[in-house]
Order: sequence, then C-alpha cells, then structure tokens
Amino acid sequence: MRALRPFEPLCCALSLAALLCAGCSADTFFVDTELDVDGDGLLPEDGDCDDRVAEVHSNHPEICDGIDNDCDGQVDGDDEDLGDQDGDGTDACNDCDDLDPSRAPDTDEICDGIDNDCDGEVGEDEVDGDGDGVVPCAGDCDDQNIDIAEGLPELCDGSDNDCDDLVDDEDDDVADQDGDGSRACSDCDDANPTVYPGAAELCNRLDDSCSGILSSDESDSDGDGVTPCEGDCDDSNALVAPTAQELCNGVDDVCAGEVADDEVDGDGDGVTPCEGDCDDTEETTLPDATESCNGVDDDCEDGLPDDEQDNDQDGFSVCEGDCDDSNATVFPGATEQCNGVDDDCADGVPTGELDSDSDGLSTCEGDCDDDAATTYPSATELCNGLDDDCEDGVPTGELDGDSDGLSPCEGDCDDDSDSVSPTATEVCNEQDDDCDGDIDGEDSDIADSDADGFTACDDCNDNDIAIYPGAVELCNGLDDSCTGTVGPDETDSDADDSMPCEGDCDDTEETTGPDAQDVCGDEIDNDCDGLVDEPTPVTTTPKIGTGRSNGALDLWPINVLGGIGSPVEAGEALATGASLAVVVADLDGDGVAEGVRQQLDPLDEDNDRVHRTQVDCAGETTDIELTEVELPGDQRLLAAADLDADGDLDLLSVGFSGDQLGLVRSHLNNGVATFAGVSNAAFLLHPNTSDRWTLGRSPVDHDGDGFPDLVECGWTPPDETSTCLLHPGRGDGSFSAPTVVLTLAEPIDAIIEGDFNEDGDTDLLVGLSDYGDPGATYFLAGTGTGAFGLPSDSVDINPLAEEGEGPAAGRGVGVPIDFDQDGTLDLAVQWDTGISSDGRALASGEGAGNGSFSMSAEATFTTANPDPEGTQWLAAPRP
Repeated sequence: MRALRPFEPLCCALSLAALLCAGCSADTFFVDTELDVDGDGLLPEDGDCDDRVAEVHSNHPEICDGIDNDCDGQVDGDDEDLGDQDGDGTDACNDCDDLDPSRAPDTDEICDGIDNDCDGEVGEDEVDGDGDGVVPCAGDCDDQNIDIAEGLPELCDGSDNDCDDLVDDEDDDVADQDGDGSRACSDCDDANPTVYPGAAELCNRLDDSCSGILSSDESDSDGDGVTPCEGDCDDSNALVAPTAQELCNGVDDVCAGEVADDEVDGDGDGVTPCEGDCDDTEETTLPDATESCNGVDDDCEDGLPDDEQDNDQDGFSVCEGDCDDSNATVFPGATEQCNGVDDDCADGVPTGELDSDSDGLSTCEGDCDDDAATTYPSATELCNGLDDDCEDGVPTGELDGDSDGLSPCEGDCDDDSDSVSPTATEVCNEQDDDCDGDIDGEDSDIADSDADGFTACDDCNDNDIAIYPGAVELCNGLDDSCTGTVGPDETDSDADDSMPCEGDCDDTEETTGPDAQDVCGDEIDNDCDGLVDEPTPVTTTPKIGTGRSNGALDLWPINVLGGIGSPVEAGEALATGASLAVVVADLDGDGVAEGVRQQLDPLDEDNDRVHRTQVDCAGETTDIELTEVELPGDQRLLAAADLDADGDLDLLSVGFSGDQLGLVRSHLNNGVATFAGVSNAAFLLHPNTSDRWTLGRSPVDHDGDGFPDLVECGWTPPDETSTCLLHPGRGDGSFSAPTVVLTLAEPIDAIIEGDFNEDGDTDLLVGLSDYGDPGATYFLAGTGTGAFGLPSDSVDINPLAEEGEGPAAGRGVGVPIDFDQDGTLDLAVQWDTGISSDGRALASGEGAGNGSFSMSAEATFTTANPDPEGTQWLAAPRP
C-alpha cells in the first residue's frame, strides 16, 4: 500500500476511501491518491488540482464559474483563455457578446435593435410600437400611429405623416395636379383647374368654389333634367321646363315667357279653345252647351247636327219638321200619295198605305187581308182555310167536311169520317186511321211495349218479352208462342202442382212428381230422379274403407272427435282372395257413397274384377260387378275423381308392374255407374327410373283450370331425395305431359291432396316412408298455378305406431276426409306397423286449417296376403 497524502491537515487515516474520522474535525479527511474521486479521469498527481470537482483538472477548459478549471492558477477572466476576444476592453466572463466589440457593459446604446450595454434590454426608442416598420430612433415621430413615420407619404389628414414638421398642404410632397394654385388637400377636385377654393361658380352642376354645397340655381329640384340656371322657370314642377311639352292648363309649361293663346278664355264662358271651345268669341258656344235649331254647332261636338241640315234641299231640316230629309218630295205640307210614305209629315203613313203583314202590298194596292203575310194578290194558295190570293174566296180542298179539325189538304185521307185523320190514333182495325199509309201493326205508332219485335196488333201479350208469335214455349203454363193454346207438357193433368215440363215423369199419377217421396219397393221412380228405389241419403258417421283378406271390405266409422270405431264388414266375400284395391265413392249419383274394390278373377288370371256395394232404399247392400272396368292383373284401382268435368265421379287405375308399369287409365262414368275406358290416359316417368314411387290417391285441380291433375313422386334408395311431377288434366280423362314441381331431400312414399290451409288452393302432404324419418309427413302449400311453396313439418305417425323392427315400419297411405263436418279437411292414415308382414295401423287426424293435424289413437289390424311393397290401400268418401 502506498503512503497517504494529506489533502487537508492530518487528523485520522483510512485506507482506500475518503471517510470522516471518528472524533476528528469535519473539514479534515484523507484520500488515497490512487483513487479518482470525482471520476474526471485524472488523479491529483496527474494534474487534478481538485479531485472533488469533475470540472476541475488540467485538461478542462476554463469556464466562467469562479473556479480555476484548468488548474493554471488563473480564475475566469484572469485566465488568458477567457481574455477579451473582441478587443472592447471586457473579458469574456463579463461581456454579453465577446465577439461583437459594440457590445459590453457601460457601452452607449445605438439605434441598431441590439442590447449594446449588456443590461438585458434594447433601448426604448429601438422598439416599433405601432408596427409601421420604423422605430423612433430611426425617424418615427409618432410611434403610436401606423400612418406616421419617416419615409411615409404625406396624407390629407391633419397629421405630419412623413415627420418633416410640415402638415398637409404645407408639405411640398402634396401636389397641385390641375395647376389651379390649390394643392390636393384643399382642392375638392384637383383634376379640374376650374374647381378650387374661392373659384367663381359656373352653371355646370359642380361645387366650383369647394364650399361643400351646390348653388341653388344649379340643382334640379323637380328632377325634370333642367336646372334654374339652364332655364327652368319653375324648378318645383317637373312638367315645366324649356324642354317640356305645352299642356292645356293655363301654365307657361315651356318657359316661353307667356301662356299659349289657345289656353286663354277669350269669351269668358269658362272654356278655352284647347279645352274644346270651337268659337271663343261666342259665350253660348262651348262643349256641353244645349244644341238649338239654329244651324250652329252650339255644343262644339262633331260639327253641325244632322237634324239642323237640309240634306234634300226641300227648304226644311229635320228639326224644322222634315220627316225624311233624304226625299225632296217629303216635307211638311206635301201632297199624300199611295206609296207607303208619310209625304206630308203629318200623323205618319196613312193606314191604307201600310203593309202591316210585310207581304209587299198594302190595302190601297189590293191586299185583301193586310194582317196575313201569305194573303195578297197573286199569292200562292196555301192549305189554311183562307183566300190567300185575294181571288174567288176559300178553295174547296181547304174546307173540313167531316168537322174533325183537318181538311183534305191537311192530310185527312177520308174527309167523310171524323175518326180518320193524321191526328187520329192508329188502332188494330185493318184501316189507316192516322193517314200515314200504314195499317195496324205496320204502323210505328203501334207500340212494341215489351221490345220483343212484335207490336200489340200481333203480340198476344205485349207486356211480356218472352211471349210473341213463334216464341219458344217455356215451362210456365202460358201461350208463349201466341198460338192460342198452351203446350200439352205445360198442363198439370194430375193436379200434383207439377207439370211434365217441370219434371213430372207421370202426369197421370198425382203421387209421382219431382217433389214426391220415393216409396221403397214399389219399383216406381216416384221422385222422377231417374232412379228406382234408390237409398235416401242421410247424414251418417263418416267411414273409411280398407280391403279384407276375404275379398270384402272393412268400413271403419270415425266419430266427430276423431276416434276410430270397430270395422264393419261390407260386400260379399269371394273365394278369389283379398281385395287388391279400394275406392269409396258415389258412382251411381244416388247421394250414397259405395265401396268399390278390385279382386282377382278366378276365371281369368290375366285380368281382375271390380265390384261395388250398392245400397238400396231399405239399406240392403248388393254386390254389383262393373263389367266395363277392365283391369289387367298388373293394374290397380287408384282413385275416383270427375276427370271429364261432367259432374260424375270417374275411376282411375295405374299399372304397378309388368308391361303395365307406369300406365294410367281413366274409366269415365256415364252417371249411373256404367263406364267407358280411356286407354293410355298418361304415362308416368318415375317407375322407369326409380325403385320407390307413389301417386296421389285423390286427384284434385292444382293448376286452376278446373280439371283434376295427377301427382307422382319417386326416389331411388339409398339416395333419399324425391322428385315429384304434375300431370295436368285435360278435362277428357287424359293428362298432359308432366313438369317437375318439387324436389325434396326426404323419401316420399305417399301423396295426400287437398286444401289443408283453407286458402282456396289445393296443397300436398307428402312422406309416410319407412326411410329417413319413418312416418313423417311434410306440408307444401299450393299456389293455384301448379306450383308449391317450401315444405314444413306436418304430422308424424311414428310415435303412434307400435314398436316394431320390420323394414316397413311407418310406411303408409292417407286420404283427406272431413270427419267432423266443420268444413276443415281432416286426415285418415293407414301404415305398416312393422310387427309382422301383415300388421297395419289406422288413425285419423283433425285438421287445424294450416297443414297440421292432431292425430287420434291408432287402431291396429292385420291383413292377409298384403300387396307388394308400395300398393297399400285406404279409401274414404271425397270431402
């Protein structure tokens, strides 16, 4: 360890650091000379004369801080490093700018905008107080006014603007531009040498003397464009001036010095010539004066009046009594002549000279009736009962011989009969009563009151448009055709209040007629409806039908609450096997729905038989074979619908296999359950391309043309997407080519048709498959144009089905039915339960009017020898 070097008087010793000594003076400490205490990079032995201050060492520049920074023994300004750089006698530590010799303490301030004496402020006269760019020390004599400073132009504002001690006109800088001896500050127009203070006023509408006002005779007070000094003799009247127009007002309008002659009233009558006095020398002659018969224009209006002139020179004017001043032979006292003129101007034209009827001749000229214009000598004789030509009296043809008011010349075609004349009324008596040339019905005067084309003379009832000669006889008990007799079928011979034409099929028997009650068992058509001993339609519990294994039917009653009762067997059981297909419909038009079923024919294995169960008036049923309905073994009865729009229900069948696959046949009903077939009514598309397909069992009108249409749907497993097509009905039992109306990503094995949402358009319920969601149905609202809306969930029969593991569980068919008779379509559904190959379930669903249904509890049953997959059958009367 090196020896310690004292820095202050020695007190205590420590090693490696400067520490306070215990019990020593506070000012005394020792430093280890090997330690750079102030961190300035030098040790005391290397030139750091104060190792406590980092700004003190031999390499540090001298700065003005009262310390010997560079350790040369010189402090601040005494150090030659901080000497007087600008030579102004003040070192750098005391000089505020040691690079400018004009700046140092005690130096006088000069006008340069700099702090010369280093007192921290610029001189007051070096500040530009008014912002005009000139400070007081540079010549601004008023540093509070921006318009005053040395070098600014002199203005005429009463101030010394350029600080030369001269104001306005005193300053030579203010010019006399027009050379009239007055400078611009006092000259009110220094561009006009005739205008200056004290100048003589001229008639020029200018302030020549710069007095600040225009002289009165140079002002145009009335705005007429002329001043008094220019000759306006009345500057308060805009109508008076040398340039004005002289008016008739008694005023010197043009300043001529006097009033015009025609404005002076010479005769003192109050009217001047310019006011219309046509003779200003005569005070009785003036406008509005009373005109006298004196040959003078007294009222000064349009000259001498006509009645004071003697135009015909006969010595008399009109006002003197000449009644025609254009005729020299007419004047007071002239001789009267037969000329229709008042020749003597006394009491008018004499009566004998007047042509009162304006026919051109007067009485004195031979007119025998001067009150009738058609009567005068040589006039044409008229049919008027008068002597028109004033010759030989009234002609014979103008006399009324029969006193009926008309003469032969007035059209009386028979002047010996007072009932015949043009004014008489035509009656049906075979003579021309009104003399128009037409007799009886030929005459337009004979009315056709009922506008049926026949007048009263020919029409036996002219108040009924349906009655006239040749009219069609109506069933009304009247002689419609005017033959004189009523038709034989319009007579109620048996007095039962109905005639043959009203539907009485036996008018000799009073118990037979349209309103009669049918008597059961008498083999007579008592009510004339074309049917003998037919059943009486009654409101009964609706029934749905299913086929039995013995070839008969099961009819299942449904109560108004939707419950399904026990089935009742109907129809004859046949040894040929089960019912293959079922339809419930009123085929014979008796108002009672019948069960129709398809069965195998034991005598013809290639064709099937169709039977219907007819109900008679006693309620007994009879099986009747429909021999006209030929169904090959591959065809199945499908539905009943009015296919040809004749009001009768027809039958529809479809081929399910073999060469009949996809072929639809129509069997048209003649109204009494006899049929004619329409072969090849339509060809379906799906059976040719799909493994699973189905048809609607209740064809209805979907496209709005009034004819039932056919809907088919199909799909090919395992792809569960179904396509449906619409075959539009033509109204003759056949169908047009189909169009795709629906593609649904669900399997469809059943189609049910009807207006389920009650909007007037028929809808679809589709589904009832054993694939996808087994037993689910989907509702599609119809648009009435053959298209359908988006599908929505409807009823799902699967929760109602018995639990089973069979592959057909949930697959079924359905038909619409209104079982509660409330006008809202309900539903009947039959499906496979899957428990066994012949297990079936049956349920009804109450419609909500929106495409959804409330399902009843199901009824289960079995069917022997069920049809192949896809041909399950269920039927109900058409709602």
